[in-house]
Amino acid sequence: MKIAFFTGYRNIAYFKTFFKRFADVQTTYFYEANTTNISKDECSLKIEKNEGYEFLCKQNYDFVIVYGWNYIFPHPIIDKIEFYNIHPSLLPKYRGPLPLVFQLLNNEIVGGVTLHKIDENIDSGDVYKQCEYDIDKNASHISLNVKIMRCINFILNNFIKDYTNHQVTFTKQNDDESTYFTYDDLDKYILNNDCTYNDFCRIVKAFNGIPVKIEIAQNIKILKAYSPEKVANDYMEYKLLDKNIFIKY
Repeated sequence: MKIAFFTGYRNIAYFKTFFKRFADVQTTYFYEANTTNISKDECSLKIEKNEGYEFLCKQNYDFVIVYGWNYIFPHPIIDKIEFYNIHPSLLPKYRGPLPLVFQLLNNEIVGGVTLHKIDENIDSGDVYKQCEYDIDKNASHISLNVKIMRCINFILNNFIKDYTNHQVTFTKQNDDESTYFTYDDLDKYILNNDCTYNDFCRIVKAFNGIPVKIEIAQNIKILKAYSPEKVANDYMEYKLLDKNIFIKY
């Protein structure tokens, strides 16, 4: 079995360890990164706007798996090769590029991972398998990523075995139950004086490094840092609904 795996560079080591358990699986890892330390089973790509990925056809891959890849594959190539995406939500809920962010913003208590076919739309393809996990009230991106990788391990292990035995089956998604969130939806979560301290902290935590907007004197600024106490002269006092904090913008 020959697999092309598209993911972020930071995920490569984990998936190499995972696929070592399958003696008959040959995996090539594709990522976008500026690095010179590239092993034989890796390929660093420079993706152009209209990249066609036609090179995949020449390598005779059985299928392509995608996890955390920020580019859409064009229709012609997904018609030629089987593409599967690992999506960190229980589809059809939380389609789009920021499923973890919006699950935390919406106070979900159950999350999950879905392995599905890639089709012409975003995160809408037929589902192979899903795996659930609990989201506790103190959850962060770090703690959820640990649970996500466990789910991925479970799903991929089953998928490789089912694919080998020609037993892969799929279920269509119910589009009537779908939700979809984009970066534009983040503007619904602009911090202001009507926020409680808990909501303020929850939103900043959920954004996980994405710039957070805050309203100051009817102007929108980007929050750089905050603290319950004044820690430097360039921090200003900011009134929330239930307490005052200090912010830097």
